[in-house]
Amino acid sequence: MKNSLSKSALLCATTVTIVILLSACGEKSPENVLVKVDDTVITLDDFKLEWMRQLPQPPGAPQETVDQFIEDMIAEKLFLLEARRRKINQDEKLKREVEKYREQLMVESLLNQEVIAVGKPGQAEIEEYWRNNKDNFTVPPLTRFSHILVKRGPEVNDEEALSVCRKIKERLDDGEDFSTVAREVSEGSSAARGGDLGYYRPDQISPEFQSAAEELEVGEISDPIKTDYGYHMIVVTDRKPARDKTLEESREEIVSIMLAGKRKAKFDAVKSKLESSATIWKNKELIGALREDQRKVAAQSR
Repeated sequence: MKNSLSKSALLCATTVTIVILLSACGEKSPENVLVKVDDTVITLDDFKLEWMRQLPQPPGAPQETVDQFIEDMIAEKLFLLEARRRKINQDEKLKREVEKYREQLMVESLLNQEVIAVGKPGQAEIEEYWRNNKDNFTVPPLTRFSHILVKRGPEVNDEEALSVCRKIKERLDDGEDFSTVAREVSEGSSAARGGDLGYYRPDQISPEFQSAAEELEVGEISDPIKTDYGYHMIVVTDRKPARDKTLEESREEIVSIMLAGKRKAKFDAVKSKLESSATIWKNKELIGALREDQRKVAAQSR
C-alpha cells in the first residue's frame, strides 16, 4: 500500500523543522498522537519513521505536503482496519507468506551481521591488488561520432532516402559545416547537438558503424550507411587509443571487487561452520531428476 502512494520529500527547511519537533516528543506522551482512526493512533514517531524512509526527489518534482503525507498514512490505516474486520489476517496462505517473509528478514539480518559488515580494504591492500592486476584495469579505444540520419518508412522508401542523402552529401562536399547541416536536416534526436553521438567503445556501436569508422580518417565523411533506423552519414570527430587506468581511476572498482571477495570468503566460512554442526540429508534421486529436467530444457533452447 505504502509503495503505491507517492511519498516525496518536502523542502529542506521543512524537513529540518520536523526533525526538531520529533526530537522534542516522547513516544508515550499524548502530544505525540497525530491522528486517531477508530481505536488506533498514528503518532509523531510513526510519522518520523515513514518520513525518513522517503527517497529524495529530483529538483522540480512535485513536493508532497505534510497534510498529504498524513492523509496517505490514514488511508493505509483505514485499509488495514478493514482487512482485519474481514479477517484477512487469518487467511492461511497469508500466514505462510508472512512467515516466509519473516524468515527472509531473519536471514538478511544475520547476513548483514556476519557477511556484509566485513571491513573495506585498506590503502595498502588496494595498492597491492592494483600492482598485481594492472592488466585488468584499462580504458578501451574510444571513437567519437557525429551523424546525420535520414529515416526510411511508409512515406520514404530506400530510393527516396538515398536521394536525400546524396543532396546532403553534396552540401557537405561543398564545404558546409557538418554540425550546422545536421541541426538543419538530421531526423535523429542528436540533431540538436549537431549530430554528436559522443564517445563509443567498439562493442557499443553497430557493426555497420564500426566497419565504416575503421575506414574513415578523423574529419572524413562516410557514404550513406543503411541500418534499421534509416540511412546515416557519419563523421569521426575524435579517436582515443586504449590506455591503462591509473590507481585513482581504478580505486572504486578495486574496492568493489575486493569487498565482493571478502564477503564471499566470509559467507563460505560461516556456511562451512554451520554445516559442521548440522545434519544435512539430500534426496539424490529427486535432485538427479531435477538436473535431468534442467539438461533437457537447456538442450531444447540451443
